[in-house]
Amino acid sequence: MEESVLKQLFTKEELHKIKTSKILLVGCGGIGCELIKNIIKLGFLDLFLIDNDYVDISNLNRQFYFTKQMINKSKSFVIRDMLNKEYPHIQVAAEYLDIQSKTFLSSFYRQFSLVLCALDNRDAKEHLSYMCIKYNLPMIIVGAEGFNGQSKVVIRGKYECIFCDENFLNKNEEPENISVCNLKGVPNTSNDCIIWAKYFLEDLFFVKKYVMAQRKGLTNKKNIEEYWQSFFDETFHYEESPKIKDHKKIENLTFQQALTKIEPLENEEKNSKLLSPYEKLQSLSDYAQKFIQTLEYLFEFQENPGNFKFIATDYKKLSLYSGDDNFIDFLTACTNLRIYIYKNSQPKLEYQHEYQVKNVVGKIVPSIASTNSIIGAIQIAETIKILFSDNISSYEANIKWVSQDDENLIKPTSSVKCNFDCRICSMKILYFGFYMDFSQHCLNDLITELKKCKDFDIGKISYDRFIVYDSEDVVDKNCKSEAEKNLTKKIRELMDIWFLPENLEELHLRISNDNKKINFEWDLVLINKKIETVCAEDTRIKEKVKKQLYDYYMQKEIKAHADKFKNLKKCLLN
Repeated sequence: MEESVLKQLFTKEELHKIKTSKILLVGCGGIGCELIKNIIKLGFLDLFLIDNDYVDISNLNRQFYFTKQMINKSKSFVIRDMLNKEYPHIQVAAEYLDIQSKTFLSSFYRQFSLVLCALDNRDAKEHLSYMCIKYNLPMIIVGAEGFNGQSKVVIRGKYECIFCDENFLNKNEEPENISVCNLKGVPNTSNDCIIWAKYFLEDLFFVKKYVMAQRKGLTNKKNIEEYWQSFFDETFHYEESPKIKDHKKIENLTFQQALTKIEPLENEEKNSKLLSPYEKLQSLSDYAQKFIQTLEYLFEFQENPGNFKFIATDYKKLSLYSGDDNFIDFLTACTNLRIYIYKNSQPKLEYQHEYQVKNVVGKIVPSIASTNSIIGAIQIAETIKILFSDNISSYEANIKWVSQDDENLIKPTSSVKCNFDCRICSMKILYFGFYMDFSQHCLNDLITELKKCKDFDIGKISYDRFIVYDSEDVVDKNCKSEAEKNLTKKIRELMDIWFLPENLEELHLRISNDNKKINFEWDLVLINKKIETVCAEDTRIKEKVKKQLYDYYMQKEIKAHADKFKNLKKCLLN
């Protein structure tokens, strides 16, 4: 957008806020592309992109920053290079990494004004949400499923985070629908491979029309087989396979190589001898041959749709087909061939039987470009509102629901207040950073510094799943327990016990309080630094602790009064 237009839309102070804000965008897929376009047009000058995926042909129909020449290249790097060339006055940085990577330290998060989340991976969303809560960053999180979408603002102490609802986190059931807002070039799950196979099937009819067109001129059976084998090699063999950070290189596969794999495929976690015949998998050779056979079926289907059980207008809905075994055979073959290619780099992928593929295909909800556009616009509108707020605590947000409803295309509903006892965003959890020399300082040195901020009795000290210290383990006052010895061990010694890398520069600890009168916990990031004594990263830590605990207890007291009123109201009604 032109500078003159921006000056008409925003005041001088607001434009200054836009130009001096630094935005972190995680996810460069369908919604991510929309966000980047909006960010650039609104005049933001500092942007950091993170994505761990590369461009796949299935992305091209809705992710408009990518072209065929960019296939197999990192999404974040491609967009960075394009923006730096087209907008040299804008600072665009990028990383081709998972957001959960240990590369992103506390200093990384603290440089941003706001975080935009355009992820479709649940684990990654939860990790990013936790980090935004930890470093007090406002985050706008979105999701899209077909024609439906949602935009939600997460602010600690004001609006609920995704951890507030424990019932949501404890749900293990498969979702009724599987949304596709950012199909992965590098699959994270077996479902990603099934989704890829579905798009690949549709591409044969609507995008890769040349495949069927070239087959049309062949009549000799041998030539037809050679043509499909050549297409197999084109699909599953890359001359230059994409490089995946922190993963082993992917396998390349030709048709002739696949024919040599005659042993039935097996998943590591399941013993094939215990499976019923209905659940047993075929060999890679079988799936390769099935791929060739069903390609010929698809060609004949396209040529003479009236001779098959599906009429011509129906095959535009290929993603919903589950009644024709040939379609399911093709999808199953594509799925397992792709899983084989990535199995070396992604061990958690599991080969899929026909009934599993059929079940997933029926649940797939396609990604709709118009939905991505609407969701991206809403996310940017909320970004502007947050940045222009004088005080983040006074900012008012609504959850925005997007649907196919003609009367209520965008429907705002009140944002849910945070759960004051949430294990992540509750104000009783004190998030702070401390500088320590890992080679010289121990946990006792840290505790001494903590007691200057607020008196407390140590309950437990934990790192990840390891319990470093537990007050209940201290039984005999005349004899030092193993737990007490841990308090005097140097941080590097503890890291050796946990088999952590020597070059690790940050350590995250959780310390619970054993004092029932003052109910709070410390969630600390310990930063390695050559210093004489342990010190807090923020010099105003004592005042912040007092204010935060005061706010928490006020919130708790208000909740208690509200509950009493609720009970009184029930009595009156009865």
